[in-house]
Amino acid sequence: MYSKFDQDSIISYYHLQTTKETIAVFVFIPGDGTDCYTSNYYNMGKKLVENGIVCYFLKLDLDEDYYNNENKLANNFNALFKHIKQNNGNKSVFLAGHSSAALKIINYATWEERIECDGYIFVSPYLGKKVLLNNLSSLKNHNDRPSFALNFLTKGLICGNVESLENTPKQEIKETISDQKENANINRKSFKRIKAKFHRINKPIGIFIGSKDELFNPAKVVKFFNFINGNVKPVSHAEIIPELNHISIINEIDTFIIWFIKKRLTTAST
Repeated sequence: MYSKFDQDSIISYYHLQTTKETIAVFVFIPGDGTDCYTSNYYNMGKKLVENGIVCYFLKLDLDEDYYNNENKLANNFNALFKHIKQNNGNKSVFLAGHSSAALKIINYATWEERIECDGYIFVSPYLGKKVLLNNLSSLKNHNDRPSFALNFLTKGLICGNVESLENTPKQEIKETISDQKENANINRKSFKRIKAKFHRINKPIGIFIGSKDELFNPAKVVKFFNFINGNVKPVSHAEIIPELNHISIINEIDTFIIWFIKKRLTTAST
């Protein structure tokens, strides 16, 4: 089950150790409202450890203070990565996440005090309302903020703090907005912030999404490859994987993650 390296940390993890020579470490954040253990995210780790990649599948215990302290999660990530590096021979660390976890990764990857990872992997990422499929993005008869509408429409598949990029206080997120014009302005600003932050990431990026994703437009998601910093674009990658949807991609993504990590390690050594 889950362990903690520090009892005061808001991060718990499910750890899979490799029996091979360790080549890298993979750290995975589930989408909001899901759990790595009960949602079987950790199954992707079975093939990774067979390839010498140590895995940490995270559980984030986000309390009220998380919404009011923008650096709380980042500081906890720093402590975790120090622990991971000390216990894995200072091997390369790759931070990955599914769905709405993308915003947490973007926040951390652009935080000035971060412990830099060697690459960031986005699986079926939520990158702002503009990447939603048309049947979700219109929200014509829903007055809640997009995060809560998305939670409702996906029956909890994506929920909670999808606006974490803006560190919006929890009580403000819960407020109902009846003016759809104001609602649209909020989303335009959010999208611009996401693009700007995405461009600031200075390590290799992998973007993967299934061609049959029920929530996000695959073409719009992989278009974020164009926003990657030019210095790391040659060692980054974006791909639409045929026939996979928002959840089934989890059962197949291990092969792509292994390829991406090994490719980055090879590039870094040359």
